Amino acid sequence: MPKLLRLTVLLLLLSIPLKTRPLLASADLILIYGADLDGEFEPCGCPGTPRGGFVNRLTLLQEIRREGAPMVLVETGNVLTQGALTTAEAKVPDARRLDLIGRLLRRSGVQALALGARDLWTLGEDTLRTWSRRHHLPLLSANLEDQDGSLPFPPAMTLEAAGKRLGVIGLTEPIGAVARRAGLRFRSLDAAIASARQSLPAKADVLIVLSDLSAEDNMRLAQSHPEIDFILAAKRTKAGTRGMNQRRAPWILPLGGEGQELGRIDMAFVGDQGETLRSTAWEKRLAAKAATRASLKALRELIAAQEGRFDEERFSREGAFLLRRLAALEAVPPPPPQGRLIFAFQGVTIRDDLEDDKKAQAMINAYQRSQASRSRGAAPDAPSPAKPPRPLVN
Repeated sequence: MPKLLRLTVLLLLLSIPLKTRPLLASADLILIYGADLDGEFEPCGCPGTPRGGFVNRLTLLQEIRREGAPMVLVETGNVLTQGALTTAEAKVPDARRLDLIGRLLRRSGVQALALGARDLWTLGEDTLRTWSRRHHLPLLSANLEDQDGSLPFPPAMTLEAAGKRLGVIGLTEPIGAVARRAGLRFRSLDAAIASARQSLPAKADVLIVLSDLSAEDNMRLAQSHPEIDFILAAKRTKAGTRGMNQRRAPWILPLGGEGQELGRIDMAFVGDQGETLRSTAWEKRLAAKAATRASLKALRELIAAQEGRFDEERFSREGAFLLRRLAALEAVPPPPPQGRLIFAFQGVTIRDDLEDDKKAQAMINAYQRSQASRSRGAAPDAPSPAKPPRPLVN
């Protein structure tokens, strides 16, 4: 093979994009989250390439799991219902649809969910508690309480992965009419965060808020509680949100809803003390080192195949550029120990051109056949609202 062609092949190895690609060269764990699923389980009817759908979501998650890093999966709220917070517009899902969404979320591997205000308004406390227990899907809300001050839903929980403890707190959008309709009330966000942290069994290595709050409340929360690492939220408005241009935690990471996107956070732990940081330069060096080593390995194998043995002199001559590049990359020291976490974030669109998850498709087909059969007979059952309908006054 001519030398110029060999060099071209090696450079291409450095630039070929992968279909499913780690964001960090050496992630310790991957956090995946969804926002405002809105009870959607099929791809949208969008022009061009449809997006979303559980059959595609499950395939995408499986591809990420095959990368090898431990994965944690959470949802920020409003997974069950659609429509606005008025009795005239809110769409009450039937019991079979609620069951289907629960089974699909469970199959996805979801480990924690925030309680969404719209789900509470539409379905009521009892239906949500029953659904949560049946499908083993913890609904979290640290700022919702009974009139006597007790908590109807757990405020927080600890998830463990890669030897690290992730403290996860759920917050529900504090709309007074929603709480009154359910016979509950909201307490202040400061009090909710304080008590939720106390309820965690041990100090968390990473503190995460699953936020059903408005963009403005997310900003106030971030300014008041620097101990939080990530605020995972729905992208309902562009006003007042901040993302990867931040210079310090808490990091507010909003995401599109209706099941069309998943947020992906790759984390690497480099120390034990100090505040959260993001080092783009270090992430790029890690990826460049991995790619350069792969190119040197390919060159070594190419020489051995052509010569019938490994020729050290030829390897040093033809790989001189790559060897110098690797030496320069390895000479750069890692971030100082005071930065305990390096992370990279990406919003991943769930495309409809992925291979379908067959079990999920079978579950959806069974539900659709059941609905078609029931439409020819009696009307489908639906959970009753928590209280008689009344207009929302915010």
